[in-house]
Amino acid sequence: MIGPRTQKYIPDIWLKRLFVLLAIYVGLRYTSKGFLGHSIVPPY
Repeated sequence: MIGPRTQKYIPDIWLKRLFVLLAIYVGLRYTSKGFLGHSIVPPY
């Protein structure tokens, strides 16, 4: 169980922000690889 243990150390809002940032990063990589043929965000 990750949830209750991490919630003690990291506030819920920061976990949500981290998740959103990760989703944007992965989405950018995926779409840039699909449309441009190469990734615009590291690692290339």
